Amino acid sequence: MKLLKKILKITGISFLILLLLAFTIPIIFKKQVQAIVKKEINKQLNAKVDFTDASLSLFRHFPKATIRIKGLSIVGTGDYAADTLIAANNIDITAGLFSVLKGKDIKVHGLYLNQPRIHLLMDEAGNANWDIAKSSGSSSTDTSSSAFKISLKQYKISDGYLVYNDKKQPPILN
Repeated sequence: MKLLKKILKITGISFLILLLLAFTIPIIFKKQVQAIVKKEINKQLNAKVDFTDASLSLFRHFPKATIRIKGLSIVGTGDYAADTLIAANNIDITAGLFSVLKGKDIKVHGLYLNQPRIHLLMDEAGNANWDIAKSSGSSSTDTSSSAFKISLKQYKISDGYLVYNDKKQPPILN
């Protein structure tokens, strides 16, 4: 009976420590998560990207760690400098916890968009506003490999809308 009490006590204390860590890790690593998100976005895109907050959660999509980006907006450059490509209330990106904390080889498993407004535009010359990825052949871009590896297994779009305007194609007549 005494051994059972000791085992239960150790188990209970261990569980409480793990629960405490699950609440404090996101707070401790908040600045690192924000820095990783900004660095990776700037490394990958030729666009004006802004967001209000980036945070880490261990409970939102348990057992995966979740990086939440709030108030995301992506605005094009050049001919599309006045057009917003994507604006979303928040975006959740799920990945393995240890890879997120290390900041290396982060495997993205899920992407969840909440209230996105997506405007896909193409002009008469065939230039698209979604063509914002940096080219790999440019000498001025960062040639180091990205920390993100996408192995997307799940995605979800909630309460969003999509506008596709292709001026290259003739309008469909009824």
